Amino acid sequence: MIRTYVGLYLVFAHLTSEAQMEKTEYYSTGQLRARGLMDNENKVGEWVYFYPFGVKSAIENFDHGVLHGVVIYFYQTK
Repeated sequence: MIRTYVGLYLVFAHLTSEAQMEKTEYYSTGQLRARGLMDNENKVGEWVYFYPFGVKSAIENFDHGVLHGVVIYFYQTK
C-alpha cells in the first residue's frame, strides 16, 4: 500500500515539474511589460507585450525559448 502512494507522488512530482507556468514581467515603474507561459525557464507559446503606458505593443510566439513564427507589432497612431 505504501509503495502505491510513493509511486503516485513521484508521478505527480514529475508532472508538476514539467508544467507550464504563467509569468508576468513588469517595467521598473510597476507597469505590466509582458505576460506568457514558461516551461522549465523557457518562454513557450504566445507572449503579449505592452508599452509602458499599458497599450499592447507586440505578440510573439516561442517554442522552448526560441522565437517561432510570425511576430505582430502594434503601433499607436493619432
